[in-house]
Amino acid sequence: MNPYDPVAVQAVWNRVHNTEPTTLELPLEEALQSFIDDERVNSSTYIALARKAGRHASALRAMAVEESGHARRLAALYYLLTGREYLTRAREMKMRRSFREELRLRYNEKLRSGQSYRQAAERWQEQEPLFHSLARDEQRHAEIFHGIMQNLLQR
Repeated sequence: MNPYDPVAVQAVWNRVHNTEPTTLELPLEEALQSFIDDERVNSSTYIALARKAGRHASALRAMAVEESGHARRLAALYYLLTGREYLTRAREMKMRRSFREELRLRYNEKLRSGQSYRQAAERWQEQEPLFHSLARDEQRHAEIFHGIMQNLLQR
């Protein structure tokens, strides 16, 4: 590490103090990378969930396709802004929790994602239409998780 590089030094101190910046504290380029990573992980997670979802599998697979679309939209913006492609490796997700617990976690994650996209729309107003669109989709996904849970608890 270069001790004169302020970004590298700050990264070390963030790890020491366990104070990593939130996505919205990052420059737009880095925030987009984080959003892309999150969307790709979500897509893989929903495919894994669909394998255990029974009659709800098609809804989860559809959400996985939408999450991949979100990642592509964000990656296109990243390319337009930087002239570089941002690629992450696809990861196969394994469920380590019960199906219901994973649904509960995903529901809460969708609510947080929607809020993050709304805040991103406020911070980077030139990209407001994209971030508001993604926020609406995340809210709709939370409602889908709520509906699936409702059906599971009625049994």
